[in-house]
Amino acid sequence: MDNNINFYSDETREGILNTAYALSMEFGEGWLQPIDERLGKIYPQLDSRQLSGFNNICQQLRTEATNFICQRLEQITDSQLMITEKDLGSELSRWMTEHYPWVSKSNIRKALAQGLYYAWRDGLTECVK
Repeated sequence: MDNNINFYSDETREGILNTAYALSMEFGEGWLQPIDERLGKIYPQLDSRQLSGFNNICQQLRTEATNFICQRLEQITDSQLMITEKDLGSELSRWMTEHYPWVSKSNIRKALAQGLYYAWRDGLTECVK
């Protein structure tokens, strides 16, 4: 497990969601794998239905955040414009907090980094300065 993940000590839904989302973005052997088992070790009071629910939310957010970045960069490229990574991060932050108000700033930064990786892999980062 990545030692850089911020595990939220509180057991509120927001804390669990942020821990779950951080786990869902973890590189290594758990990359893009369900988080149920790992999350269950951190929060043993959660049942399998709850763990599955958190996994589904985080998979959806991970996909949507990456899609947001890639689609935004496609729009900018098509318009022959440029965007700074900071401005793209601000746009992503606004979108994520509007749709997922519980997400932490740390997880937004990680989502930006992962989304930019996928955008780079797909050849979409030439418009980022």
